[in-house]
Amino acid sequence: MRDQDGQLLGPRTLALLDQLSASVSNAGDRTAPSSGAAVPTRAAFEHTVFLCHLAYNGDQNAKSKVVDAAADACYGMIYLVGKDVPAACLSLDRAISKVFMMGASDPLASEANGLSDRLTQRSASLDCAAMIAAKVAADKAEAARQAAAAASPAPVVNPYPKRNDIINAINGEKQALDNDYDAAKLWYDRGEDAEACGQYQRAMGSLRRLERLYADLNRETGDSEYSATSREINDHQNELREEVGDICVDAGRRIY
Repeated sequence: MRDQDGQLLGPRTLALLDQLSASVSNAGDRTAPSSGAAVPTRAAFEHTVFLCHLAYNGDQNAKSKVVDAAADACYGMIYLVGKDVPAACLSLDRAISKVFMMGASDPLASEANGLSDRLTQRSASLDCAAMIAAKVAADKAEAARQAAAAASPAPVVNPYPKRNDIINAINGEKQALDNDYDAAKLWYDRGEDAEACGQYQRAMGSLRRLERLYADLNRETGDSEYSATSREINDHQNELREEVGDICVDAGRRIY
């Protein structure tokens, strides 16, 4: 098949590839493709890649592996202009593989050796073998990392970050409450009602704080049992007032 200028599309694709390859250095800088020619602009370079793409698509009826390889290499050149050397190397590697896969009946079999040599030389000058090996190793390492991460159980996240702090505070208040009750009983047994009521008043303070802490725990976790415990502690405060209220009033120490 021929293009609008009458050129065969297969050879046209190869010629466009040669033009692109001569127009970019290994550092990705655009260069003049021949003596006396101008350095192509980025737009002109991209247009040439587009023409390579059109020529390849127009040659699909011929199904030439050589043209297929040349088209891949054309894309490799645009990657090179974009300073993406790993992507350029992968495109060249695919192109070289396609040339080797060419059958004897390929319409452009006679061009295969020459294209293979040019692609191999460009690949070697970019040190593509080492770059591709490094990428393959990196991809395998990343795949192994992802597999290990998927196999490892997710870290346990505490859904109630304040819960432990509240429980620690509750345990401290419970210990203080027990101490106050023990001290109050000792003073009461000695007949020192005023001192006993002082300890009972301290116990009331602990009970109020426990009531608030259990209410906080209910808000933090949504567990209704903590709300019920908070109400029970409020009831216990009322019971303590009834139990020792009159004694403490007589001793001059009101419980509140």
